[in-house]
Amino acid sequence: MLLILDAYNIVLSGGPFDVARSLQTKRQKLLDLACVYAATKKGIREIIAVFDGRDDVYPVPHKVASLRVKVMFSHGSSDADQTILRLLDRLESPKGCFLVTNDVQLRNEARALGAHVLPVDELLKRFKTQTAKKSPVPRESKNLDPLSASAINEELSKKWGDD
Repeated sequence: MLLILDAYNIVLSGGPFDVARSLQTKRQKLLDLACVYAATKKGIREIIAVFDGRDDVYPVPHKVASLRVKVMFSHGSSDADQTILRLLDRLESPKGCFLVTNDVQLRNEARALGAHVLPVDELLKRFKTQTAKKSPVPRESKNLDPLSASAINEELSKKWGDD
């Protein structure tokens, strides 16, 4: 399954992103959650977070600890919505794709192309459920940061064939 994230729509929706003051921190929080989700949820082939803006103007200093999580920026005069729709249009079969956004127009256009659509709240519930299932060890006793743990989990899943 391919999961496409309307990234700024998600980080500006509130929820766990409200505590972060800077936009960069909000973006990193989304990417961290996506990495954990990709590493722990079976059936996720790839997650693509699409942001408005150019990556050469707004460089991504963010760490992405998963080969299954990609970051894309809109280019030229297009915005993230147009980039997402082009991405969906290029897919051989958008039926295996889920788009996460609260943008009504984008949701309708994505559905017309054959993609499934999830509201942001639903994704946040899934993120919360997966991260809660991830480990019964209390947070304060962990020695690894979430990005390292996610990368290790993904590597072990590949080696053990747990995809």
